[in-house]
Amino acid sequence: MFRPLDVLLAMTLLGACASALAADRGLLDGDLGRWLDTEAAPQLLDTLDRHPRFRGETLRIVPMRNGEPISTTDRLNLAIQRALEHRLLQSTGVRIATQGNPRRCDLRTDVPYLLGVEVGGDGPSRHRVHLAIADVEEGIWVNGASKTWSGRLTTAQRGALRERISIAQPGTLGNPLSIRDAVAVANTLYAQLTCDLRSVPTHEVRLVSDEQQLDGVKRHMDTRLRASTELRSIATTRESAWTLRIRSTATLEAQRDVILELEDPSGVRPTQRLASVTVTGFGPAQTPLDEPDGHSWLSNLRHQNVPTQGVCMGRPDATCTEVTLDLYQPVYLLVFHTRGTRIDVPACGRTPKRRAGERRFRFAVASTGHHNAVADGGFYALATDRSGVARALHRHLAEAPGACRGKRNVAAIDTWLAKLDLLLTQHSGAIQWRAIHLRHDTDQVVSL
Repeated sequence: MFRPLDVLLAMTLLGACASALAADRGLLDGDLGRWLDTEAAPQLLDTLDRHPRFRGETLRIVPMRNGEPISTTDRLNLAIQRALEHRLLQSTGVRIATQGNPRRCDLRTDVPYLLGVEVGGDGPSRHRVHLAIADVEEGIWVNGASKTWSGRLTTAQRGALRERISIAQPGTLGNPLSIRDAVAVANTLYAQLTCDLRSVPTHEVRLVSDEQQLDGVKRHMDTRLRASTELRSIATTRESAWTLRIRSTATLEAQRDVILELEDPSGVRPTQRLASVTVTGFGPAQTPLDEPDGHSWLSNLRHQNVPTQGVCMGRPDATCTEVTLDLYQPVYLLVFHTRGTRIDVPACGRTPKRRAGERRFRFAVASTGHHNAVADGGFYALATDRSGVARALHRHLAEAPGACRGKRNVAAIDTWLAKLDLLLTQHSGAIQWRAIHLRHDTDQVVSL
């Protein structure tokens, strides 16, 4: 069916690609450029046009390392992505989702396919470029949809390969904003909010926040909402008014998520998360924080100090704690906990579907020597009712630095967190999660 909006979008993206390609002119000369132009791109176009699984679907081009999407890349990889995007957009049967502006509400974020671009060494003085298409939900590589080049890069290409570039969206785990930049935080929240207004059942909200460190964000958000014709901020104390709440919750390391939530005054609808931004630079937390109520699969997390025995033995500097949760219905449950910069995954094997009921997890928490406002550890529970999503999450947890198959590498944590953030975003409608952040205090563990 002819859709004018799709044609206009394709023309816009083609124009953007042409501008980017002009900046890369000369970088894709030589053997690599000829391979992309005469072999790789035409063969990928043919595969996407002919393979029935791609009919009417969308894919996103991403940089990869060891078969996993990464949040930082290099200028050569980026040039290859742009060249492929330019060629693929010339086919009217191919939909390309960009990594770019979060204001582009017409573009899907939960794309079913990724076209990965990986550039690496291939012996002395040679390099290898590998292109492959992955099915996101099934977590598999698509047979017959991979292409590989091996050869010598030009001097310009080798220089571009050493030029690192961050592609993580501002306000994500891989590229957090500073809480001191309240305008940027508010604008990012507002951009996400305006993409989801169809799910907001009111045109007027009471904007509130109980945290002093979010006053600047609240002030700038209020300014944006008062100028909006779709969702307006009002000054009222009426209990019948819908509440748009700005709050924060701890994430891994010293980062926090600033969250925008909509609360139903009648209590009939569950609290709805509309936007979130990852930030740094927070001082001590002002109030105890937890995930919102309204989850249909997971309860709140509860913890208590327990005797040091079993899995907690051998850690004289630590205190044993037990985290308890309730599953309200059968789901796939995946959990992990953190110790400073280490990530521990209790179950590295297959993830079966769990029956409804109570679940208990015990582990040791030791002081990391940080300021009292920083967590020494945390516990995270993720639940999904989809087997494909569970497999994707399980594979990612198994690759956590220091856990299961993951190699102990502190520098790799940011990349792992960025991929987790990507998975949670891609499957936001199929995953529910809870978190609790803990600190070792003398001879007991307390929650933050």
